[in-house]
Amino acid sequence: MALAQQEASALLRDPDLKVVDVMRTDFRSCNAGTPMTEVVMALRQSRMRILPVTEAQVPVGIVTETAVMTALAAQPATCDGLTARDLMTGHPTMISSDRPLSEALRMLPDAGGRLLVLSPERRLDGILTLAELAPQLSEIGLSQLVTRMLGEPGGNLDDMVPPPSPPVAAARETDPTEIHSKKSQAQPHAWDSPTGAHPEPVPLLTASDLINPLLHVSDAMTPSPRTCSPASTALEAVLIFRDADCGVIPVTDGGKPVGVVTDREIALALADHEFDLARTPLSDLMTGDPITIASDATLEAAIDSLGTHGIRRLLAVDDSGLLVGILSWPDLVPLLSDRGLGLAVSRIIEQR
Repeated sequence: MALAQQEASALLRDPDLKVVDVMRTDFRSCNAGTPMTEVVMALRQSRMRILPVTEAQVPVGIVTETAVMTALAAQPATCDGLTARDLMTGHPTMISSDRPLSEALRMLPDAGGRLLVLSPERRLDGILTLAELAPQLSEIGLSQLVTRMLGEPGGNLDDMVPPPSPPVAAARETDPTEIHSKKSQAQPHAWDSPTGAHPEPVPLLTASDLINPLLHVSDAMTPSPRTCSPASTALEAVLIFRDADCGVIPVTDGGKPVGVVTDREIALALADHEFDLARTPLSDLMTGDPITIASDATLEAAIDSLGTHGIRRLLAVDDSGLLVGILSWPDLVPLLSDRGLGLAVSRIIEQR
């Protein structure tokens, strides 16, 4: 569902921008003969959901986390012999770095939310995704773009933006350089009020401007999701990812959630478990202490929890703490106003 060129220009804050002005250049790539384990390591290090495959710096395909999962499901015992050539999808969508950004915006929905950017010499120069385009769009424009992209076959919000950043503490361990806060360092004003009281700001938007305050988690969640136990193996999870076409599996003990495991976690674990991943228990791979929410909580509370914890999904539980569903950002998309959807996607991207 391509955008018309004039329509794409209207969505941009600055229609004069070119692709080179916003493209991402800190990416990793590999050649077609790169072993699968090295491909997975490159995906992990780049913190992107795709890995371009090049020959003489010319793009010939891309490898996705989904392709890694598919290979694990098809032949878990022989994946050590696979290379990027076996995993890649050929004919990636490409655009020249000197093209108007409006042209990239027009192409993005049909390209699965990612474009490979070529230099004037036709060599790989950058990558352009929703994450790079979002700051250049108004909230309404971003909402319209995401709606179009989700309307494409296989459209998935998780595939359109990079995975979340690691916690600050973990980031400092791997990179000792100082991590600066994005918050303003400005000092408070000296208020003119005789009492010195800080006036309460008037909100530009209220929660009801974003989503119906009468809706509850149970109205939007995906009920009765497939689950695993901590003793289940990675192979069992891979088969569920394939058969249920999902990206996350709750891990439960006695019906109560004790963790979650994502397709990304399983795919990237191959770098550490090259020869025994299929037999590795999920207790070694899952993220414990999952964030839960009551199924009768309001969607306003759910959105606040998603944003506060910097996550993309919540596990919904009943009064007894038993898992009854999963609520993710894509579940909220049909229920959000245009302004609300734009704000929600912006919030996700800010958590990269």
